[in-house]
Amino acid sequence: MKKVILHIGSPKCATSSIQAMLHKNRDVLKKNAIYYPTLGIPVKVHGHHNLSYEYSISKTMTDKFKSEYGGWNELLADLQKQEFDTAIISTEALFRKQQHIVNKIAGLLSDFDVTVACWLRRQDQFMESAYNQLEKFSAPTIPFEEFIAEKYSLADFHKILLPWSRAFDQLKVASLDDMDRSRPAVSNFLSWLNLVVPEDLAIEDIGSNSRVGKNTLKALAYVERQLALKNIPLTTLNRGKIIDHCQNFDNSKVDYFVTEGSRAKFLQTYQESNSNLAKLIGLQADIFKAPTIALKTSSEESEYNPEDDEFITSFIKRLIDYKKRESRRSFFKKKKQTPKSS
Repeated sequence: MKKVILHIGSPKCATSSIQAMLHKNRDVLKKNAIYYPTLGIPVKVHGHHNLSYEYSISKTMTDKFKSEYGGWNELLADLQKQEFDTAIISTEALFRKQQHIVNKIAGLLSDFDVTVACWLRRQDQFMESAYNQLEKFSAPTIPFEEFIAEKYSLADFHKILLPWSRAFDQLKVASLDDMDRSRPAVSNFLSWLNLVVPEDLAIEDIGSNSRVGKNTLKALAYVERQLALKNIPLTTLNRGKIIDHCQNFDNSKVDYFVTEGSRAKFLQTYQESNSNLAKLIGLQADIFKAPTIALKTSSEESEYNPEDDEFITSFIKRLIDYKKRESRRSFFKKKKQTPKSS
């Protein structure tokens, strides 16, 4: 029976990097009897997210489904005709699926020897990363303390994985902390699954979901404020340009938990969930390592001020000047189209 690895995430656990490298190395992997299908992968990404969109209780998600990318039926037909020992299907969009959808997926894959695979990140790190991504791409509407209270269920990993354990016989789960950080994520992933890591595996740093530092967030907030004075929105594209600029020098880290005590208190809220998760996957102890207390050291690094950053001030000026030109063009266009009164 052919084996299928159903990699369901979790989000914030190097999934984008793993998917990009599996996709990039499809030919190399196939020589080693590992198949990474292209069906089910939407344009501009490398994970099989279209499969998740096909079966969803959310209309927002089902509207994202595009038949031209291939759905479950097309993928299953492809898996039946391809020659491989192990196929990998990877999308973190499956991570929080409801039991009836998980059961349906299990039925679709009943002709294969399936292992559901999932990396997890300790809840405090998971929430920090999720909130950082919000700050990276848009200004959050609520502070971090409210975010972690409101979004508690996002990191209730026992509850999330329970439907998968009920529908599939093999559920393989590990903590991101257990991975060898000196190795690429995709190499760790293949080794963890007891698959061959080809010597000619091509590796590159995609950095698509890298965490941004406090200086980058300072720059984003400053530009947003300056543009707001002129009623100019800061678009995702322009946020990306600021982030790319700041990554050249910003090694700072945002401490979302003000004290180690607040971090410990937050983690206590998941103690029962993590204990149940350990039992679910057959562990004798908590899957996550306890956080280490970092010693506060005085920094000799000079305080970053975006007002003194020539790139930032020049960038703001260019956007304002562009808005002025667009306004003038729009004005004269309307004037030209307005019929003259007799």
